[in-house]
Amino acid sequence: MKIFRLFYSTLLEALFPISEAERELFSYSKEKAFEVLPKAGFSPKMIDLTGLETHHQTLGIFAYKDRRVSRLVWNIKYKKSEPATKIAGYALRKVINALFCPNGNVDESTTIIIVPMPITKRRRRERGYNQCELITEEMSRYVNKNLSIIFENKLLLRIQHTSHQKNKDREARLELEKETFKVDENILKEIMKKINNQQSSLPNNSQKTAQFIIIDDVITTGTTIRNAIEAMKKAGLTNVRGVALAH
Repeated sequence: MKIFRLFYSTLLEALFPISEAERELFSYSKEKAFEVLPKAGFSPKMIDLTGLETHHQTLGIFAYKDRRVSRLVWNIKYKKSEPATKIAGYALRKVINALFCPNGNVDESTTIIIVPMPITKRRRRERGYNQCELITEEMSRYVNKNLSIIFENKLLLRIQHTSHQKNKDREARLELEKETFKVDENILKEIMKKINNQQSSLPNNSQKTAQFIIIDDVITTGTTIRNAIEAMKKAGLTNVRGVALAH
């Protein structure tokens, strides 16, 4: 498998030599990349968790139409690029910290469960990795250590491979996509047990709130991430949001 991935990476480099946009992108530090890459319609300094919960289910960080951003996503997804993954993990960490540490104050009443967008077993065999798991693993290096946070790769499962839908009409494709995800109930029970244990440490019998965040690489129409959110809500989870690297 490693030999195949090396061959695949070499072939990609031969077919798609590094572009000017990529040269510029990889000249940035992760901090500068977050500062200079165009944002997808929001200011990181103005992120409001309450507003996000009330008005939006999903949030994209960078504007995908920017060539540097599209190449950032491509390099993670198809080349398993370490520099690109570092930029992605850092950017998502900045947003999560801004959401749950407003003005630098940690929200101790909330446990955050980070869930990477899953791929099918078939896709994992083909590619050898899940790019969203790479991103969340990198995120874990940067998230505020005082946050109550759980990274869980196995909670959300993708149970259908939906890449070849050309012969189906739009309505049929959307209906099939709705049945793409499911929640592993055993993993969910383990998570809730951890949260209940954390609650005992809160003062004055305060309640711990679980906030589930699905991490994706890019939102296009938003159908996939909305259906992933809906699958988690059907499992009884009320606080579920999606955050993507790009939109």
